[in-house]
Amino acid sequence: MVVLAALVCGCICCGGKDPGSFLSQPGKDAETQGETCERPYIQVGSECCLDDNGNGICDQDEENTPTTAARRETTTTEPVTATSEATETTAPPTTAAETASSTTTTTVAPNAPSCSDGIQNQKEDYVDCGDPCENCAILRIESGWKEFKGSGYKFRLVGKEGSGQNLKYNLEVMTPDKVTDTRPLSTGESFLDYLRFNVTKYGDDKPALYVRVNVEDLAEVASKHPGGSLLTIGGQSCAQAGSPMCERNYLGYRIRYVSRAEGGARIIIYGLDGVPMTPQDVTDSKLAFSEDHMIGVGGFFDRQHFIQGGSSLFYLYQL
Repeated sequence: MVVLAALVCGCICCGGKDPGSFLSQPGKDAETQGETCERPYIQVGSECCLDDNGNGICDQDEENTPTTAARRETTTTEPVTATSEATETTAPPTTAAETASSTTTTTVAPNAPSCSDGIQNQKEDYVDCGDPCENCAILRIESGWKEFKGSGYKFRLVGKEGSGQNLKYNLEVMTPDKVTDTRPLSTGESFLDYLRFNVTKYGDDKPALYVRVNVEDLAEVASKHPGGSLLTIGGQSCAQAGSPMCERNYLGYRIRYVSRAEGGARIIIYGLDGVPMTPQDVTDSKLAFSEDHMIGVGGFFDRQHFIQGGSSLFYLYQL
């Protein structure tokens, strides 16, 4: 009977609870008590407790194993995370600095958007033309005369011919002194005194014309002869048909195109007294002067400055 009572006590002393819920008693030596618990339980004092991970510590002493494990992982990784966060925090200033440096480089000319960068940007109507490019404008030339920025230079479309690569627009131009000329425009720019112009879209029955100040050649003239002006002398079949553009007035002098010369043109200059000089050739390296030596005439005679029909873009300056 005594033995039976001991066995019953052994079954009910746990109170029906899971053995893993028992608190350990670390003050007692398990070895002195003898190991009577089967794995995964371990002997702690006179009692058994669950040691599911086999680390020799009761799971209860680890304060709810899953949470503690998570805390240990967090504790282990927090320094790394903090370092990572610190790195992420410091990265943007570095990137911003690099970006600022890059932006500064881009903003500084010559890479800044401009009216000479060859790109249609900054609200331009055409490449380097239109607002805010004051030296260039787009003119709709489907009908009537269109004037360039109140300059007195006017343009109008008088027809087109051909197709594809052979398409040409026939454009009539007028100077402030009412001299007119008809130009067939293909894909290249044409010139009228200090202006450059061409059609923006080929194949259109109502094309637009861009007209811009010839700043490139004006700069070249200014470097050679400050105060010089650009003047187109000549037009279609100048030597044969005698276009009004074959003879232009400048400061009271008349300059007449006679014929094309090698590397330039042959011209006659009429002095203030109306007396003509002997015909003479003009090239980039050779200037012509009036009889009274009050006017100088030079020229740009590379191919791009020759006008359809035979004439050249000249520059003039007063001596």
